[in-house]
Amino acid sequence: MRILTNILFWLGLTIWLAMVTAPGIAGMSAFPVLIEEGARIERFADYFSDDREGMGRIVAGFVTGRVFLITDIAQWVLGPLVTCLGFLALRPMRLYKGPLAWTGMILLAGALLLTVWHNGVMGPRMADDIQTYRMAAEADDRDSAEAAMASFDVDHKTAERLFGLRWCLLIGAVAGFAGGQRRAPEGTVDRS
Repeated sequence: MRILTNILFWLGLTIWLAMVTAPGIAGMSAFPVLIEEGARIERFADYFSDDREGMGRIVAGFVTGRVFLITDIAQWVLGPLVTCLGFLALRPMRLYKGPLAWTGMILLAGALLLTVWHNGVMGPRMADDIQTYRMAAEADDRDSAEAAMASFDVDHKTAERLFGLRWCLLIGAVAGFAGGQRRAPEGTVDRS
């Protein structure tokens, strides 16, 4: 049971870290390329007319949107699971000990709280704003589109910072748990 818990903990933590990293990589890859290549969606042609950057950004938003959705759903599962496994490994199983391990646990709990805040509060609000923006842009309603995008941009800047902070918290948790791993003295077997 101890080995399985430890394997699941590290596997889950690694995947969670990847799910926090993936949206940033997808965004950094898709947005510049699709803008540069002049990607278009014809139903937005009236709204963007000669605005190649705006058109490329809306196309990139459609392309990366699924990455964000999938990684958000995965984090709803991984965050609580990994946090529970980390606590189990610390307390009843005592696979980890000391201040480094407890620091890792606190950082893990912080990453979970940021996940809940982003996915439960900011994410739905951003999804509503982007949907409103797309519908208004398709209808060539500039005032509504600009208002929705302004609201989205405020949350987007905060979300970028929170993703960076979440990534740092998870890296810190990796370091804390790795540094707090129990080791048996040389030549003995740890039976705890």
